[in-house]
Amino acid sequence: MHSPETIASRISEYIQARPAKNVSGTELAQFLKFSFPGFSPFDFGVPRLRVFVERYVPEIAPIGRSGGDLLYGVRPPRGPEQQTETNVVNAPAASPGPSPHSEMSMSTMNHQLWKSFSSPNSLWHIYANTETGDIQVIAPGGPGLPAPWVVIPPLPADVHLQIAKSFIATLSDEKQRDALQALLVQSRWWDRITRPEQILESLPQAMRVLTDPADCGPVTLALPQDVQAEAYDYPEAFFRPRCWRPRRSPAELAVAAAALSRARAPLIIAGGGVHYSFACDALAGFAARHDLPVAETQAGKGALRWDHPCAVGAIGVTGGTAANALAAEADVILAIGTRLSDFTTASRSLFANPAMTLIQLNAAGFDAVKHGALPLVAA
Repeated sequence: MHSPETIASRISEYIQARPAKNVSGTELAQFLKFSFPGFSPFDFGVPRLRVFVERYVPEIAPIGRSGGDLLYGVRPPRGPEQQTETNVVNAPAASPGPSPHSEMSMSTMNHQLWKSFSSPNSLWHIYANTETGDIQVIAPGGPGLPAPWVVIPPLPADVHLQIAKSFIATLSDEKQRDALQALLVQSRWWDRITRPEQILESLPQAMRVLTDPADCGPVTLALPQDVQAEAYDYPEAFFRPRCWRPRRSPAELAVAAAALSRARAPLIIAGGGVHYSFACDALAGFAARHDLPVAETQAGKGALRWDHPCAVGAIGVTGGTAANALAAEADVILAIGTRLSDFTTASRSLFANPAMTLIQLNAAGFDAVKHGALPLVAA
């Protein structure tokens, strides 16, 4: 096994050699998998890749998120001198009192501030002054602001759609305003792609909306030319042909059943949805009948009794060795009633088998298509 210093040195060299001096957590995990076969943070006494980087690679640090994925980059220098005009953008002050998310304050934002809000996965940090109503945008890696400044949390897609509409109303170019308005008004899913890896999450969501009987409608993915010119090592599984069906089809269930029947190392991940649907007994019977190991998320704790022969305990960064080892080797994973968040998947580093097939059984179509899964949307 390689020493942590050797691995840390390769991580630092890899990131600093990239033009943008940053890399997504998914890409970094893939790089380590090929450079150091069998690498696992657990071998070095840490629960996930982020903790390994923080402990052994001091010059590298998490600098934000892109497409729901953690972004690692060169750690910026500390100190007040970093906060300059190059990384802080002042927006026109809103009147004291209204929320920074209100229609009035959003409609007065300048173009630079709009750019920072224009994607639900923006890496920029947005601060609001609770006393004056002022808004400031801090570039990725920039220092934070002291009280009374507070961080505005990332915006969900439906909220940033409303922000986009408010911004368009302020444009002076009538042709540009009309063109953007036409796209936004008609779009059921709209996203501005700022990093190439963002496509991994946004494109499946766009396809979900296009084929969802309840949520169907036009979609818009804004892909700027500078992002089009960036290179990214997409996982091969992302390009596998797949059929998106506009209506729930028995064929989807048949494909999932066939994948499970062929599996040599299957694993079930039970989430909170098992409790909400009162399916604990059904899960216990299914797992026992087919001898399938069952791991639990934090919300799924207790989906199986602790002494059930198929129970392997908690999974993820707060999980146990047994469940995480099974997840790393699994060739088919059936996720039931879970959103597969960063805690459960260790920022996507837990599923180490490149040939793994993921099946998502969920009541929400949004969560069922995550991570390129075969979706099974419950009625």
